[in-house]
Order: sequence, then C-alpha cells, then structure tokens
Amino acid sequence: MDVPKTRRIGGTVYAFLLFGERPIVDGFAAELRAAGIPAEIDRPPVELEGMLPTLTPTSLWVPEDQLEHARRLLRLEEDA
Repeated sequence: MDVPKTRRIGGTVYAFLLFGERPIVDGFAAELRAAGIPAEIDRPPVELEGMLPTLTPTSLWVPEDQLEHARRLLRLEEDA
C-alpha cells in the first residue's frame, strides 16, 4: 500500500510507523501509550472484501519527533 510518511493530526505532525493486522497494531499502540507516546491508529472505514475484521490492514502513527523512540521501544528495524 502506498502511504504518506507524515500527516497532520490536530496541531501535531505524525509519522507513519508500521502496517499490520488489527490486533497486533492495537497491542503496539497500547505499549507506546503506556510509555507516554501518543499513538494514532488508522483503519480503513469499511472492512475489505473477503477479509476477517481482525485482518484488516491497519496503520500506526506517532508524533514525528518521537518516531525513533517508538522504533526503539518496539524494537523495529529501520527500513533499508
């Protein structure tokens, strides 16, 4: 999927962190929020045809200035 790298939510610029299945992204978001990092989840407005609701591709966004901290907390590798 083609996703922009940043977007404005309210007055804050958020950076794209990852795509995943809904339960996984929800867990990552909860972990980030527990660490004090605001995390925004973006889901398609409708379920994709033929997919279970839990498998709907979901994206996770964090404030741009906290992107590296979020990557370290979740132990994500930098894209090559």
